[in-house]
Amino acid sequence: MRKRSSSVILICFYALNLADSTEEVGRYPSRRPFGLLRAGGPPSRSAKLLYLWQQIGIVIAAILFLYFLSGCNNTSPNEHRRAEILMDTVVEIKVRGAEESDIDAAFDEMRRVEAALNRFSKSSELSRINAGAGKGMMPISDIMNEVMETALRVASKSGGAFDPTIGPAVAIWSEKRGSPPSESELEDARRHIGWWKIKFQPGHISLETGMSLNLDAVAKGYVVDRGLDALRQRGCKAAIINAGGDIGCYSNEGYPDWTISVEDAASGSTGPVLILRRGAVATSGIGRRFSVIGGVKYCHVLDPATMRPVPGNICAASAWAPTSALADAWATAALVRGVKIFEIADIEMTGMAVKTAEGNWEFNRAWPDRSPDRRPGGPFSRPGRP
Repeated sequence: MRKRSSSVILICFYALNLADSTEEVGRYPSRRPFGLLRAGGPPSRSAKLLYLWQQIGIVIAAILFLYFLSGCNNTSPNEHRRAEILMDTVVEIKVRGAEESDIDAAFDEMRRVEAALNRFSKSSELSRINAGAGKGMMPISDIMNEVMETALRVASKSGGAFDPTIGPAVAIWSEKRGSPPSESELEDARRHIGWWKIKFQPGHISLETGMSLNLDAVAKGYVVDRGLDALRQRGCKAAIINAGGDIGCYSNEGYPDWTISVEDAASGSTGPVLILRRGAVATSGIGRRFSVIGGVKYCHVLDPATMRPVPGNICAASAWAPTSALADAWATAALVRGVKIFEIADIEMTGMAVKTAEGNWEFNRAWPDRSPDRRPGGPFSRPGRP
């Protein structure tokens, strides 16, 4: 397209230049606008011929220019992008074949979902559920229902590497203190942690006394999913949303795939590169968020088995899944368990990429650029890939 556009522009320029180059020495000026004839005597035969060529040049230029515009409209659909602060991070939306108002609708939906899942807001649905721990079954919204289905699925499949009930331990580590929590404090928190203790059925949930949900490792991905859903419903042809490393995308037929680079926030370097037609990638790392206690940095991700921050043998972990919520939760599980979780992720057809402390990237078999199984028509199949 770029090569054809350049050629057309050059031809148009040549045709207009030809149209603007009529000249008859002594009677007609050499650089009249579009070669308009000057009053003051009948033109000679040669001037008439030059004037005729001038008009032909203008027609040719007009035809080529219209052809150029037509080509642009067919291959360069409307594209818009915008970034806003949401969920305490920068969220960027880029759309193709859509309008600016579609981005407005996506951000509105994402804010609505964030309001329900915000653990720092006393009026959120999540805070209401945590406040109701020990009081029996509570009704929940469709938003919370879908988030909990994803959270409990990954908690079960990952063997607890991801656990939505980690809230009590997070609260202890989040306190302003001069030294890490003691073993007795962590043991007290452990009594209220365990995803299997949740009583959940569609539309209702119950927590034991002392339990609290922390959905940070799945909520942001779910918000991205709902933003993409809003864009699909409005007829947007292609879209990508990046919420601080949680990325979801799709492209309809006739629109190019999206190129996504995995970032290692700890070193600032770029990791694996993916080319996706649809799906999601989420990355969790020890350098993104941390707390400082007694002058020592601690990762914000806790290992549910030890109640302590992950040790740092894995610098970054990325997950590739059908939805951003799944990718978000699995990326956290991979940061906790590292390559030990690869076999489980393969069974779940979830791609995993982890960067070790030595600086090496390791991938499981389901990672899209290394998987031997790229079935046409599958959930992640891409044109040109076997």
